[in-house]
Amino acid sequence: MNGIDNYYQEISCRDYPFMNPQIEDASWGARLMIVIDPFGNKIMFNESTDR
Repeated sequence: MNGIDNYYQEISCRDYPFMNPQIEDASWGARLMIVIDPFGNKIMFNESTDR
């Protein structure tokens, strides 16, 4: 995925209490964002930082 930080900003300002977006830098060279859907499933988006 490209633009993970922009997507994080976009969904963070929405009023979805279940989503709880979290973003972090992984040790293997990726930026990760984890969200929780309405059914409790975790969905992970990642963007390579090796550019």
